[in-house]
Amino acid sequence: MSPLHFDLLSSLHSASAEVDDLCRRARKVQEQAQRLEEPQKQSMPTLTGRWSKAALTAHIEMLQEWIRDPVRSRNRQSLQQVGVNTHSLPEEFFDETERAEAFADQVRAVTERFEPLQQFLVSDEALPTWIRSGFDQADTNLTEVVNNVPRYERLWTSNNPEALKRYLIFFGVSQPGKIAEAEEISRQAETVSNFGITLSVHEEIEDVEMLCGMLASLSGLIVTLSENFPEESASLQDSISSESMERAKEIIEEKVRQCEEERTALLSQWHDLRNSLSLLGENIESSPPQTLPSLRVSVEKLRNESNSKLGAEGIALLGFLREQRDFPSELSNEAIERALISLRPLILRAIKEESHDA
Repeated sequence: MSPLHFDLLSSLHSASAEVDDLCRRARKVQEQAQRLEEPQKQSMPTLTGRWSKAALTAHIEMLQEWIRDPVRSRNRQSLQQVGVNTHSLPEEFFDETERAEAFADQVRAVTERFEPLQQFLVSDEALPTWIRSGFDQADTNLTEVVNNVPRYERLWTSNNPEALKRYLIFFGVSQPGKIAEAEEISRQAETVSNFGITLSVHEEIEDVEMLCGMLASLSGLIVTLSENFPEESASLQDSISSESMERAKEIIEEKVRQCEEERTALLSQWHDLRNSLSLLGENIESSPPQTLPSLRVSVEKLRNESNSKLGAEGIALLGFLREQRDFPSELSNEAIERALISLRPLILRAIKEESHDA
């Protein structure tokens, strides 16, 4: 006999033994059911779905329980009808008819209001886990999910990638107190997408969790750039639309750093120039412009006014007096004299103010 024939016969023999066992158990259940009253027979659970070995085994076990303990069987069936996997639940739970029916009703209510939420609610990490942790805790969590259905619906209808939406709803449902955190991640994702950056994510949960970590820092950089440097943000947006998230983050991070350094330098120049011109009697606005382009224009304008009032020699010598540069040794005696003449009003004003303060 060839090995192939032997394997085939062995498989058939094994399958035949399994069928015989199912038939034996089914006949025993049938014999037990014959002893029930007619109304009880009419309410016996029926098998729905495929006639697979697993389905038949589960159905026979359900019938055995139903015959032995109709209350537990009815409560188990009530939850199974709304999609809950009841096999991991403690047996004593099925003695709690009122709770079982209330949980089933709440799952149905969620399904009627927002059908996609049901699959997350009945997953092993949600309702079954809550029930195993305690009936009161399950009731609290389930009520919170029911009350927040509109918030889950907004997560589902966002423009974010499918894998991210499913993860955020699962995250919020399995940990009902963290729905606000899921919403914040969703907003961060939309901020990144609206900036023109493509969100690439796979179904694997590790990839989604990595994406969530990236979104927090990337969206923060985009908000900083958009709010503090809107003109730079607009010019940068088109140039990074084809970049990966990692590369886009590097580009935006560098742009924010450059803008902040430039603004710091310009603000320092603006205040120095304003103070100098004010001492020379010029009427200068008290606050610098807020945007970077306006600040550039303002500093250039003040610098031109300073050049007009002090000249190049006066500005160089003023920088030395303020300890901003070395002594301008390249200046001739005549140039130094001109510089001191141009700076005389500023020096006199500073001396008077110092005497007044004393």
